[in-house]
Amino acid sequence: MPVKAHIRAFGCTLNQGESMELSEMLLKSGVEIVGEKEKAHILVIHTCVVVDTTVREMVREIKSGASFHDQVHVFGCLPPTLPHLVEDESRVFLWHFGQESLFLKSIGARGHPLPLPRATNSLTAPLPIASGCIGSCSYCLTRRARGRLISRTRREVVSRLEDLHARGFREFRLTAQDTGCYGCDSGDSLVLLLEEILQNPRDFMIRTGMMNPNGLAQFAHKYKSLLKDPKMYRFLHLPVQSGADTMLERMNRGYLNKDVVRLVQFIKEEHGDLTLSTDVIVGHPGESEDDVQATMNLLEKLSPGIVNVTRFSPRPGTKSAIMQDQIAGPVMKRRSREMANFSNSVTKNFLESQQGRELFAFTIRKEKDKVVGRTENYLVVHLDSDVALGKRFQVRLETLDGIAFKGVLI
Repeated sequence: MPVKAHIRAFGCTLNQGESMELSEMLLKSGVEIVGEKEKAHILVIHTCVVVDTTVREMVREIKSGASFHDQVHVFGCLPPTLPHLVEDESRVFLWHFGQESLFLKSIGARGHPLPLPRATNSLTAPLPIASGCIGSCSYCLTRRARGRLISRTRREVVSRLEDLHARGFREFRLTAQDTGCYGCDSGDSLVLLLEEILQNPRDFMIRTGMMNPNGLAQFAHKYKSLLKDPKMYRFLHLPVQSGADTMLERMNRGYLNKDVVRLVQFIKEEHGDLTLSTDVIVGHPGESEDDVQATMNLLEKLSPGIVNVTRFSPRPGTKSAIMQDQIAGPVMKRRSREMANFSNSVTKNFLESQQGRELFAFTIRKEKDKVVGRTENYLVVHLDSDVALGKRFQVRLETLDGIAFKGVLI
């Protein structure tokens, strides 16, 4: 009887992609992947250490798993940064990045290869292109966990895309800690990678993941041109974190408020309907009420379609965790709530500006009573359940429900 494993991934798209790759390594080694953890012999958890609430949830999951499963194997950012939280558990095994082969040997995975999953109800696949980064943000523990930038070769990325496409996947989300610094360690670049991917004659869509402003600034002209390609979503994930230059300096972000505005305006000169996604940290040490207002002012100026608001979480061993002027919990909660409400109004304004438009949409997922697609500028559109997956359709965006449009085929 084959070993059965249940895999759970916390956190970012990069974690999801690495978890998917590990599950395929297990299948190739004869380990069966099961959806219900109660049926598994071993539990595999990919971890994230960005905020403390997630860490607490993961620790509960790991300790609970250790009381139920033969073994719990922990990957991701927790083992190199916060091992003391779970290392006393006798059935818990911690693995660092790059130790996947040792893990397979440790569980005796030598069975007959099992078939790799094909895309069925969802055609989306994360596509990791690098690990680590070249930044040194004062609040970030992930940089310590993943270390220096290690970019995959273009051949590796393109080969992975080909393999996933052969199994039915049609939407690929290029992901890294910072996609903009891809290739800085090897003389390559994100632009060259995208150019090679887009030469592929097959039909698919590419979403480029988060990139920092100082990285995008190095190739903004070429990136703006690449967004014209029909296989590229007109989408940009550019984290601003704060609209106050004093806070950006404290965070050691390496750019100013005006740099972000200039970049977004430059891209939108040619792609006015681009969906901008951004991230904001509320409650970083030293933040004032004026700083919060400056961030709101910046969001209003940028008009993003997606805003991820995160309450500052002091991470052990980071510079921000020991800074003076830590923000009191109740103040942070209030500011976070106000920022979330304001962000929702900004994104709603952007979405409402798109209502009634006629755009091409690519269908990527089937749900119970509908098919979900993404428009060429990455808006969510719901279509009738009999619409085919993995195809392009011209649609009209009608009623808006939350963040999704009801679409009608034209």
